[in-house]
Amino acid sequence: MKIFLRIIFITSAAFIGLIVIASIGGRFLVSKSAGLAGGAMVLGYGILGALVCLIVASFISFKLPLARLRIITIVMGLVALIFIILTAFNIQKINSARLDPASEYSGLPHFSITVQQTKIIDPVLSTRYTINTTERKWTSTLPDGRICQGTLSAKAHKAISQPLLNLSKDADTVIQNCLQTAQNAEKELNWKFLNPTEGIQKGQIAISQACLNEHPDMAQLLREISKANLSTTSNIKCQ
Repeated sequence: MKIFLRIIFITSAAFIGLIVIASIGGRFLVSKSAGLAGGAMVLGYGILGALVCLIVASFISFKLPLARLRIITIVMGLVALIFIILTAFNIQKINSARLDPASEYSGLPHFSITVQQTKIIDPVLSTRYTINTTERKWTSTLPDGRICQGTLSAKAHKAISQPLLNLSKDADTVIQNCLQTAQNAEKELNWKFLNPTEGIQKGQIAISQACLNEHPDMAQLLREISKANLSTTSNIKCQ
């Protein structure tokens, strides 16, 4: 029993030392100009911290009686578990930032779009799509009523922006043309720009198949909206 507790205590202490000293080294001791060498330096500080904590914890574990060793092992184990969770979260955050850097959103227009099915056709994958670029979020309502949502990536944001801008510049003509076949509409498109852009800032179009055939920019816009979930950078949540 005591050997098992020593192993947990020493391992936890070493891991905590690795994370804490690596964090301190990365924040205060490694210059930002170090480039690729900076990562190795941070890792070196972390390993040094782990070795020091391992030696100290080994010494302490042989000096403590079983009752105190049990208590301190539980405490150190919980702290190490918290550090593991935080480290995993940070790694996921860093990976997401690399896949979808904030700089890619620079200069993109901000808008909200809703595509609502007005006539349920078979097959149908979603009865409603919503895009909100301010929140960087897409939402899809499934035929069974469940709502799925995820992060809108810069890639999807760009892909949706161009056909929407094209559509908004010619929106008066498109709206009038689509009114002629509104009785056969299968979808309704609503958009609103959240920052000043060229073209109509907000509008609503009843979309039939004939309307789509006549206006390829709108057809492309609907395709890109429906594909927004394919480049999401977060876990998709449905409820």
